[in-house]
Amino acid sequence: MGDFEGKTVLITGAGSGIGRASAIGFAREGGTIAVSDIDAESGNATVEEIRELGGEAEFFRIDVADQASVGDGIMAVIKRFGSLEVAHNNAGIDTPPIDLLGTSRDLWDRTLAVNLTGVFNCLQAEIAHMVFTSGGTIVNTASISGLIGSYNHSAYTAAKFGVVGLTKSVA
Repeated sequence: MGDFEGKTVLITGAGSGIGRASAIGFAREGGTIAVSDIDAESGNATVEEIRELGGEAEFFRIDVADQASVGDGIMAVIKRFGSLEVAHNNAGIDTPPIDLLGTSRDLWDRTLAVNLTGVFNCLQAEIAHMVFTSGGTIVNTASISGLIGSYNHSAYTAAKFGVVGLTKSVA
């Protein structure tokens, strides 16, 4: 029996990278995994990998930058599995190396929408559920760029500093 046996675990950005590794790790510890990503193909690939390992997982398409998508997605997870005990807010996008003057407003807005507002959207929906149940655990992925500036990545760095501050404030 693993440490997460009987617990529903939601991971955003679980279609690749850290999110996929997190989903597989939680599944190996017995968690029931709600794999979330904006990309259904990569999200479903993570689900298949977890199932091949003998774990239980289902895909939920959630766009973390869209508050309604987050709320609907988390409600779908709860409806399907009956609970939500653990969330790993991991979804994020990188930016190409570009100086501040070359950073377009669209790149700035999209980076903050996914990397910072996405965490805000997830926290609101997750906490709204968890405060009325037996609580839960939430982990937010930031980056070393959330602790020190990252040259030519102003939007990404600003968003990740925001995630660190938001996490500390909510905690």
